[in-house]
Amino acid sequence: MGLRLDTRSVIVSPDEASFDRNGWRALKVRHTDGQVFHGWWQHTDKILRTLVADPPSDAPIPLEIPAYSPDRAFRCA
Repeated sequence: MGLRLDTRSVIVSPDEASFDRNGWRALKVRHTDGQVFHGWWQHTDKILRTLVADPPSDAPIPLEIPAYSPDRAFRCA
C-alpha cells in the first residue's frame, strides 16, 4: 500500500529478542493514535527492506527463481 501515514507520526522499534529468519528480523511500529503494527526488516547488500502488515504476517520467505534456459522455455505452437 505504500506510505499512507506521515512518517513523523510513527515510532519503529526493532524487536531485539527476535531471531533471524531467512535474514529477516521482527519489528513493531507504533502510531501516535495508539495503533500497533508488526512487521519485518532486513539489511543486505546496502539495502534496507521493511514489511509491515495488519494483521501481522509470518516472516517473508525467499523465492528461488530458476535460471532461464531456452531448452526449458515455454514455446507457443
